Amino acid sequence: MANDKDVTLVTGGSGYVAGWIIARLLGEGSAVRATLRDMARADAVRADIASVARDMALLEFVAADLLADGGWEAAMQGVRRVAHVASPVMARRGVDTIATAVDGTQRMLRAAARAGVERIVLTSSAAAARSGDLSRPADETDWTDVKAPGVDTYTLSKTLAERAAWDFASAHPDGPQIATVLPGFVQGPLIGRNASESLGVVGQMLTGKMPAVPRLGFSMIDVCDLADLHLSVLNDPKGMGERWIASADFCGSQMSPPSYANGSARRRRKSRRAPCRIGWSASSHSPTPICDRCCPISANVARSPRRRPAAFLIGIRERHVRP
Repeated sequence: MANDKDVTLVTGGSGYVAGWIIARLLGEGSAVRATLRDMARADAVRADIASVARDMALLEFVAADLLADGGWEAAMQGVRRVAHVASPVMARRGVDTIATAVDGTQRMLRAAARAGVERIVLTSSAAAARSGDLSRPADETDWTDVKAPGVDTYTLSKTLAERAAWDFASAHPDGPQIATVLPGFVQGPLIGRNASESLGVVGQMLTGKMPAVPRLGFSMIDVCDLADLHLSVLNDPKGMGERWIASADFCGSQMSPPSYANGSARRRRKSRRAPCRIGWSASSHSPTPICDRCCPISANVARSPRRRPAAFLIGIRERHVRP
């Protein structure tokens, strides 16, 4: 493992997004330390990442939990950059999801500041940037109103944790520098059996466990491009102090009711595929026709009308996936 401030820490190392960030870091020759709540999973996580990465000798694991102070000082030793991906997605029995996200973020930030970490990129969510104005696309200047009716626990946890990070940055002007990445609906290749909750929705459609496709839609981002965005921001100080929405074109479906065989009440188990409808492109801020034969999943960082760092160009490739 490299020393002298050459280490990049990735929190939540067993996660779907974190796994791809680790693989990309290893690919660029960076020494990586990843946190795990349970070190018994280290060998399995290493094997999964090894299936898509090289230079595995540059990867090590350390025990650290968002709910406890222990382990964070050791995790930060020799660290120059942090990708803070760890955050509860689904509620765990006996665990306050919102408190875990907020307190865990603050715990990580305090440890990073004590260790002299230079840059931190926190993985937030596009759910934290809802404007409430449906007449226009949301951008990085928008913040979700946590007091609005119907805001779910996941959205609250992501929004409040990101707010806590920016509050910390304001209170610590001497560092570390902070940026946040706000991904939309994350899709893309698996690492081993490591899947996210968002992939589970698609899995239910493909396996027929979802008997009907409801009228819903998402602004998608490929997990590989999301990982590349994290690295681009981590590698360039001009990306610091900014929120970065990572989203592509909106892709939605019309309601597909359950189908019935031979007029009986027996429901077919195969989900029906419905065409996408016209949605808003977060990258172009203009309506983009999307259909079920050509549904673009292009990795763009949303370009908001506000000022952008003039010299900072993120090298995210354009990708269109077509069946």
